[in-house]
Amino acid sequence: MRGSKQKGPGVKPTVLVWSAVVLALLLSTYTFIALRQSRQALTRSVNRSAEALAESLAHSFQKLSNAEGVINQLYFQRWNEAAMQMSRRRDSTTLPIEWLHQHGASRIDWCTMSGRILATTDPVAGSSIPDRLRTDESWSLIGDVARWVVFDRGDGGPSAALVRTGDHVLVLWGASDRLAEDQVDVGSGYLIRKISEFPELVYAVLQGPEGIVLASLGVEEMNRIEDDSLLSYLLAEGGVASRDWVYNDIRVVEACAKIPLQQRVLRLGLSRGSLDRLDSTITIQFLGLGGLLFIMGMGSLGIFWYRNRFTTMARDLSAAEELTEELFRGIRSAVLVVDARGVIRLANPSAGHLLGQPVSALEGRAYSDVAPGDPARLKPLLEQGESSLEHEVSWKDREGRELTLLVSVTRLSGDRGDAVAILHDVTDLRSLTRSAEQKERLAAMGDLAAGVAHEIRNPLNAISIASQRLRSEFKPQKNAPEYDELLGHVRREIDRVNETVQQFLSLARGLNLDRRPLDLVELVNTVAAGLKIEGRAADVEVSVQSDNVPPIPGDAESLTKVILNLGQNALHATNPGGHVVLRIHHDSDHVLLEVEDSGTGIATEDIPHLFRPYFTKKKGGSGIGLALVHRIVTAHGGSVVVHSEPGKGATFTVRLPRHVEGSS
Repeated sequence: MRGSKQKGPGVKPTVLVWSAVVLALLLSTYTFIALRQSRQALTRSVNRSAEALAESLAHSFQKLSNAEGVINQLYFQRWNEAAMQMSRRRDSTTLPIEWLHQHGASRIDWCTMSGRILATTDPVAGSSIPDRLRTDESWSLIGDVARWVVFDRGDGGPSAALVRTGDHVLVLWGASDRLAEDQVDVGSGYLIRKISEFPELVYAVLQGPEGIVLASLGVEEMNRIEDDSLLSYLLAEGGVASRDWVYNDIRVVEACAKIPLQQRVLRLGLSRGSLDRLDSTITIQFLGLGGLLFIMGMGSLGIFWYRNRFTTMARDLSAAEELTEELFRGIRSAVLVVDARGVIRLANPSAGHLLGQPVSALEGRAYSDVAPGDPARLKPLLEQGESSLEHEVSWKDREGRELTLLVSVTRLSGDRGDAVAILHDVTDLRSLTRSAEQKERLAAMGDLAAGVAHEIRNPLNAISIASQRLRSEFKPQKNAPEYDELLGHVRREIDRVNETVQQFLSLARGLNLDRRPLDLVELVNTVAAGLKIEGRAADVEVSVQSDNVPPIPGDAESLTKVILNLGQNALHATNPGGHVVLRIHHDSDHVLLEVEDSGTGIATEDIPHLFRPYFTKKKGGSGIGLALVHRIVTAHGGSVVVHSEPGKGATFTVRLPRHVEGSS
């Protein structure tokens, strides 16, 4: 054959085109399926995260409700004590004016159930309580079944706390406002506000059968629980669930959880914007297939957009996790999560502050190593299989401070057996309550002491004058030494009674402190000189240990009574061969006086009552000395506390400020 050329096997363009088309279709199908599966996985992940967040917050709301209940009970106890005090008074036509400040009230009325006012702090109040209160359902409720209620019509008028005792009612106008302010600091409203700061949150609603209880800003109306099958089921059976929802034309993922032990449901609406944007991306990629190269390019672009949107979704999930972490770390109560072996898995900064260690030093360590004394009471929960426990416990921290903690411990659902403990420090709240009770008792005792002192001193002066005249003008013919001894005994008893009367008067009168720069070390050494003489007679060693402390503004005469009273009490409590130490040192703000003895100690159940007037376990004691010490120290702006263990002695610590409040 002439000029013929062999053609090698080649690939037809149509095959190449169709191969490219098939490859592109396969790539586009694979991309579409992969994106759809990823979207579903992300949707499930978002739903699970939303459900976990809702369940965690539901438990937080339940714990906060418990805290609100404790605050309500504390306030009711104070109001009820005031009502009981009025019911016991023979003259019930006057009310102590200082109650207005103590209870945060603008006016207080003591009246009958018919509304007739028997006593009031308002001189122009009239003879009966206002009609708006007497006709309100709160008045009917306090008359029928309730011991106390809060009256608040919500029309801008004053609110009131009503406390019934017998057939009388104590009306404290405005006192319930202070209760509401305290509840804000630990209440559910605070948590709702913090949740609402999350940018992806559309709404947060706490809802019951009666309607909306609490809600984030802008939420005015929601569907009722009885009209919603999911909400009705959760309210009846408990648990948590999520669903797609439309709120005010906004598509959201709604997570719902029942509040434990309450007929309320928490509803969180999280924006679906990220998921919707991912849907748009998938649609654009699928419809963009046109040609081989264009399809390949769109496939690559789809992968790029998929990764970009995945990053966005991951960022949204990370933001949700950060919100949960922020809420966890922002709770002012200490929170610990401990596994079944007793190892701390999670701890918030408040827990680190309570246990005196940074969070990094707590996580991964045994709970028993970092929390001696088991303040969270986790041992019975982990060892005995309890599901939840609640306690109020006293516990010493690493600095030796005695703290009062409200503790709630719950075992989490799951196979690991983790438990979460929430510890709320209520030491200051309990201290304020005890201080208020102490002031009320001192005020009541003051009225009694002034009258009793006057009635005792007149015959006491007559007896003293008579004994002096008998000593100077009458000389017996026989038994003169016995006669002198009896008169001396009478004189000593007169002085003892007169000293007791003087202590009563010191409590009854206001303390007119003459504050001047005072060297506390010099004052203690002066008083200790006399105590050492008494100690030698009783075979008790008295010593003084002091640092170089700065002067303090104080009244020398009244502080001498404090040192002498505490020193003599320590001597009387110490057996022969023991010791008493008066120790003076200071910190940045206070000068501290410690009076320590090696005596028999004080019973634990007696310590809360030590500074109450008339309380004493000492034979022949009046129960006035420590009450006077407490009043003098608090009048100086200080505090006095006691630490004791039976059989190991006692230590009284007086903290006095180095500067008068308000001065430079």
